[in-house]
Amino acid sequence: MNDCKKIINYLLPSEKLNFDVKNNSEIILHNQSSEKETEVCRNFKSTLGQIDSGELKTYLKVIETGENRKEYKFNSVFLRKIAAISIIIIFVLIAKNQLSNTPDYSKIYEDYFELYPNIVDPVTKGNNDVNIYKQYELEHYGLVIEKIKSINNLKPEESFYLASSYLAISDFVKAEEQFKKTINDSKYGQASEWYLALISLKTQKKKSKKLFEQIASKENHRYKQKAKELLKLIK
Repeated sequence: MNDCKKIINYLLPSEKLNFDVKNNSEIILHNQSSEKETEVCRNFKSTLGQIDSGELKTYLKVIETGENRKEYKFNSVFLRKIAAISIIIIFVLIAKNQLSNTPDYSKIYEDYFELYPNIVDPVTKGNNDVNIYKQYELEHYGLVIEKIKSINNLKPEESFYLASSYLAISDFVKAEEQFKKTINDSKYGQASEWYLALISLKTQKKKSKKLFEQIASKENHRYKQKAKELLKLIK
């Protein structure tokens, strides 16, 4: 058994690796080597290639004689390199795991966002009377905002469509302000609650979970099922 193989076997006493090492860094795997053995050897290969042969022999002597193991464990250049590589690998794995488990809030918002339709006075073919709600349906949101803001003492439907128009142009602050005014309305309350949760998802991310949980817990909420589906994506 050569020097490098002895060192690897000492560092990994629980592994029975089926390999040989040549010229310190060249690792020869036997045909019957397992996938695990292959991975372990590959990880060591690049590190071993950077270690001075004298250092390897000195460390080998410590292994064989059993002298000053504890002190050498902390002072060895070889072990410091192994430790550094191990720490880097651990941090990379943690980062990759966190990234893979982090929800894409913007994508979830886009997937679940659908602007509320015009149910007040839908556009009909042959009708040239284009009022506020028809302008909304025609996606003239700036004009809708301008018209509704000029009205005193807004009705719930006017506040709601003003909020929807702000949401359509991604003015989340003003949209949230207006939806809060209609959250208790018998006709627009549930939709307002849903859009407030979506705004929170877009702007505050994790803080939105509580809002969707509240919607999902309400027996007759029209957005109950959507809230349940969305919650599975942001856990």
